Amino acid sequence: ALRRPTATSAACLCAYDWELATVHVPQRDVVEFLAFVLPREEVSTGLQESFHDYYRTRLEHHAGCTFEPTAFELVARCAAADLAVTRLQLYAMMHSFKEFNWLDGVLNSSFAYLSRVKDSLLHSLTSARGSK
Repeated sequence: ALRRPTATSAACLCAYDWELATVHVPQRDVVEFLAFVLPREEVSTGLQESFHDYYRTRLEHHAGCTFEPTAFELVARCAAADLAVTRLQLYAMMHSFKEFNWLDGVLNSSFAYLSRVKDSLLHSLTSARGSK
């Protein structure tokens, strides 16, 4: 995939290493992919949700089942939080030994998205816990 050009950088190739794949909810794949290819500037536009929705409709088509859109988006937000505490923290730790010049962009994109959705994510999770 190509990372979109920004005001300060040209478009560049972003190769995704499928060897790092994990057993997880389907939303994890798209969340991680978007962390690598969307620059921080695109995060505030709600572009992630558009990609999540497109991914959901394609997954429904190929899986032959439907997913409730609000629940699907909530799981995507949880997957983004999980990505931050499981994969991104490992990258940050390794970065102290070997420089990953791509890491700042991934962290900026991921944390900008989590910052934007944290209130609705927290509300959804506390509401779900209170209903049990």
